[in-house]
Amino acid sequence: MVNTHRTRAITARLAVAGRAVKSGKVFTIAADPEMEVWQANEMLLEPKETVLGKDGSVTFPAASVTAVEVTTSQD
Repeated sequence: MVNTHRTRAITARLAVAGRAVKSGKVFTIAADPEMEVWQANEMLLEPKETVLGKDGSVTFPAASVTAVEVTTSQD
């Protein structure tokens, strides 16, 4: 997911048709969109790992890129 809003986070609840979302890992890259990328602050662009909310919710920070790995089971 790419959140192109420069100043606003977006929260969503993930669902998979015919499956129950059991858990998930969330990997996000987010930094101030006006940040200058150079070697001294390259750590700002390292992915941060969190977990998917128990209800399948995830918040996509402003100006971010996020990948989500979801574990499901059949309903």
